[in-house]
Parts: sequence; C-alpha cells; structure tokens
Amino acid sequence: MKNNRELSIKFKIEKNLPTLILRENSNVLELEGPGLQIWRAPTDNDIIRNSDREEDKVGYKWYSAGLDRSISRDTDIINDHTFCSTYITKKDGLEVGLLTSSIIRSDSGKWKLKLIFNLNKDLPELPRVGVRFKLPAGFEYLSWYGRGLKENYPDRKQGYPINMWESTVTNEYVPYILPQEHGSHCDTRWVSLGSKTDNGQTFHISAEKPFIFSALHTSPESLDSLTHTWQVRPDAETYLIIDAAQRGLGTGACGPDCSDKYKILPSVYEMNLVLDFF
Repeated sequence: MKNNRELSIKFKIEKNLPTLILRENSNVLELEGPGLQIWRAPTDNDIIRNSDREEDKVGYKWYSAGLDRSISRDTDIINDHTFCSTYITKKDGLEVGLLTSSIIRSDSGKWKLKLIFNLNKDLPELPRVGVRFKLPAGFEYLSWYGRGLKENYPDRKQGYPINMWESTVTNEYVPYILPQEHGSHCDTRWVSLGSKTDNGQTFHISAEKPFIFSALHTSPESLDSLTHTWQVRPDAETYLIIDAAQRGLGTGACGPDCSDKYKILPSVYEMNLVLDFF
C-alpha cells in the first residue's frame, strides 16, 4: 500500500449529492457519497407482508414514516473540507436529519472522513445509521478484517470469527426467496474493494472503532418491492454501506422481536473513517 502523502481527496456537490474525487498522481477515482443510509430492505422478521399482523411489525412503522425513501433536500458547503446535507422523506417531506461530512488530512498524511449524524428524534426506531458510497463498475474484489466469511448481524454474529477474509461482491449476494437485507459484516476494522480492470485500483476504508459494512451489486431500495429471487437485477456498480449501527434481526417472523439492546433509536451518531486509494 502506498503512502497516503501521495493522495489528495476533494469533493463536489451536484444536485445536492456529494461525490468524492480521490487522486494519486495520474490515478483518479470518483465515487458517489457519502450519502445518508438509514434504510434496509425489510427482512422476514421486520415485516410480514400481506398479513393482518403487519401493523405490529417494525417494518410497517418504517414504511409509515417514509424511511424507505429519504432524499437530500439541500447541501450546504461549510468550507473547503466540510459540507452538511439535510435529508427528508420523499413521501411527505418529514425531516430525517442532518449529515455533516468533513474530509481532513492529518499531520501524519492520512485522509480522515468525519461523519456526524444528527437524526430527528421524532422518528421511530431505525433500520440502520450509516453512509453509502457507489463505486464504478469493476470494483469486484473484496477483502476485510472483521467477522466472516458469511453475513452476520449484531444479534447474530458470535459464530462468525474475526479474521482477514476475501470474497467478491458478486458472492456477497444471499438468494433469499423474498429479496431482503443481506450481506452485512460486523466488527470490521477495515474493508478494501479492488477493481478488476487493468489499472487495478483499490479503495480502502479503516477505522479505530469497528463498524458494520456490506458491499453489494444491489441497493436496499432496489430489493424492497420485489417478491421473488428471480426478479433481482444486479447493477454493475458496487454499493458500499458503512454503518455506525444497524438493528438486530430478531425472530419476528415466528417469535419475539430482537432485544432492546439491538434496537437503533434516532439520536446523534459519529463515525471517523480513514480513506485510502491506490
């Protein structure tokens, strides 16, 4: 891995959406994000579709609040390294909260992305609190240090050891009969995505405080309206989601919901990530 001192990172805002521009000499990568990600495609435990018990499920509360489609209403550039985006629900314009992003180069030459989430406390409990990056087509090779190899979640992770793992984004897809949330990995210290193109670019994120991530060819909103696996149409691009917190799975399809300690309430959250590109 090359020294971060050769790396520069800038951002641009277009239609209220941020794009990061990473440059190392003549090597350049543009990726969409960081954008607020609070939605996950509901699992069978989150909601029972077409059931008269649906209103009892947390997934129904999410849909009722419009959490399935939040959009950036406006983005204010605070200075040359900080911007703040206000998110609302597309359904009825309810304020979701603020995401403040700061990109700062430390004295050691590392590029740090500081994220502060200030979420509307009138919202119901949340599916997740995180950010999403959309990488161009070709970023297929995946490696990470965290729990694996298979997907795992805050209340379902003890059987998945912390280690260095390698996979592909394509292989992260889990073909549930009803398309839903999948592919997360808890207690992650770093994650890397490598391009299979000739230039072999790699995008790398690390943090002192462990995070949850998923790297998929599908976005959460592309899955939540589907009813069968055959309907899933993977994108060429890669969606990398980095979560500060994500709700547990529970057993709501046939038993109790997840424990209160695995529920995510709207509040103030913070993440400090280190970005690298080579």
